[in-house]
Amino acid sequence: MAKFVAYIKQAGEGCDYTIACGYKLLPLKSDNYDDAMLEIRKLLGEDGEEDSYTGDIALESIRLIEVANSWKVDVNKIYGEIAAVEKTKKEEAKRLKDYNEYQRLKNQFEK
Repeated sequence: MAKFVAYIKQAGEGCDYTIACGYKLLPLKSDNYDDAMLEIRKLLGEDGEEDSYTGDIALESIRLIEVANSWKVDVNKIYGEIAAVEKTKKEEAKRLKDYNEYQRLKNQFEK
């Protein structure tokens, strides 16, 4: 059972320096190509419905993507792991700095 996503791009260059402005991934309910195309046509207003996706915004392109798999990524866990590595690096750098200072003072006062 395939899932589909429409990657849509509005006409023109979009807006003022916002990342991916004018682009959107739109999940579709369809589970096959033909139904996905019908859903896209409906979103573009083919059936004359007032609630079409585009409204007064023209689209430049749509890329239909078939999704084979998807996984939820635990970004908080990854951020935590990155922070732990950074903390360890900072602690090690401080320990090395303190040790070097200790050696300097030791050498200075043992003479």
